[in-house]
Formats: sequence, structure tokens, C-alpha cells
Amino acid sequence: MVLTRRAYKSITRWLPNEILSEVVQWVTPPDLVALCQTSHLMKGIATPLLYRAVSLSKISGMKRFITTMERHANDPVSKAEHVRQFCIHQFAPNIPENILQKITLVLSYFSRLTSLQLFSLNNHFPELLRTAHFPSLTDFRCHVLPRLSSSLSSFLNRHQTITDLYLCRIFDDAMPTLDHIHLPNLHTISMPGSFIPCLVHDDTNVVIMCIFWFPDQLDNVEIALPALCRLSSADKHALDAHCDRSHEPWFIGLAAKNMPDVCVLTCHKLGNLAGRVTPNQVV
Repeated sequence: MVLTRRAYKSITRWLPNEILSEVVQWVTPPDLVALCQTSHLMKGIATPLLYRAVSLSKISGMKRFITTMERHANDPVSKAEHVRQFCIHQFAPNIPENILQKITLVLSYFSRLTSLQLFSLNNHFPELLRTAHFPSLTDFRCHVLPRLSSSLSSFLNRHQTITDLYLCRIFDDAMPTLDHIHLPNLHTISMPGSFIPCLVHDDTNVVIMCIFWFPDQLDNVEIALPALCRLSSADKHALDAHCDRSHEPWFIGLAAKNMPDVCVLTCHKLGNLAGRVTPNQVV
């Protein structure tokens, strides 16, 4: 349906901005760009939605994004204030050092960021991890590298607002070690089992746990399961375990002994085939 100029004016004149905002939330990014060019009213409504979630995976897109952020840095309401979610995609190519530095600088403008995802296998952000602080950050996800583990621990301890934490190991690297991490507001964790003892358990209330035990860290299972139990003060919680031996009776027995309040236990192999649990293996 194509609106006439008269009908368009009547809609923007009589519909409250709150309703227009709800409608615009269903618009695709290219159409948001088009809406920004129709009127000051629609630009004001569409711009925050256009920049709310940013995902970068190509050098060309990173350059355009950096240029836009820098150009509007001194606006009364800068574009950076609209960004709530920022992601560097894991398939991003090797990013030139000057682009990495500019991305780190631009990120410092995101005062209202709630979700940060650094899933690039080829690029690392040591300066960001050492210095950045996002007061409203609740969701953090990244690949963990041995040479950045200390900076990562420091970054996490500066962001005690985090409720959802996802740490991923890069398989070709040795298993990193982390310093003690205190995140009292944690609700959901997903990480290798060797990281669990690093989490300080005072006043935590983790409810959802997705843990990966790799072949070189199976000895860690008996240490990590009691630590997982201490991370939760809730009556019930769920454990999603990924381990090549998670379907065996010894693992089920350890989980039942050390985590008696688990209400949902899901076991997977690390490969594509899920481990089967027979009735006589359930404790």
C-alpha cells in the first residue's frame, strides 16, 4: 500500500510518537535509513533503532562505522549514545592495527552499552580490555587467549553489572588461566570447565550453566562441579554439560553428588553426536 502525501501527514500528525516507535521497530535496517531521510520526526524515531545493535565483520563496514561515529561525535545526541549491542564477528579478517585502535577509541564513546561480543579469531583488543569501562554492561562474550587472560580478568572485575558471561576457548591455543573474577550479579554462564574455580562465589546466583570439558581437562571435572554448586544460591538450577565422557555413569554420579539441586541436567558429547543416557545411568 502506498500512502498519499496527505495520508502520510495525517499519520505522523495524529499518531503518538510511542506508537510510531513501536511500528518502526519492525522495519529493516535499509528501510530505517530511508525513514531517516523523510522528515525530522521520523529521523528522530528511526536513528536510535538503526544504531541500537551493531555487528561488524568486514573491513569496509568497520571503516564506514568509524567514520560515522567520528563525524557525529560532537552532536547534541551522538550516534554512540544509541548503541546498546556491539559485536565483532568471529569471521572478521585480520584487521589493520590502525582500524583496531580506532574501534577501541569509538567503543569508549558507548556509555550505554549493554552487550559486548568480541568473537574475532584473528584480532585482539588488549587496550580495550585494559582500560574500557561500560557502566551498564550486562552481557559479555569473547574468545579467551592466554596472553590476554590477565587483562580479561581485570576487565571482568571492573564490570560487576554482568549477568550473562560467555567465554570461548580457541582450540589451537593452550588453555588460558584466569585470575579470580568477582561477578556478584551473574545469572548465566557458558565457559570451559577449567575457568569455573576462578569465579568467586560470594553472593552469586547463577541459575543457567553451560560448561565445556575438553579432553585435556577431564581431571578438572571433580574440581569444577563442587565450585559450580557454590556459585548458585538458588533452589534449582540447570546444567548443560559438554564432555566426551558426560554420558558415562561416573559423570552422572559426580553431578548428583556435587550438585543435588540441579533440576535439569543435559549431557552432550563435544562432537556432533550427543551422548546417550540409559535409564540405569540416572542416579
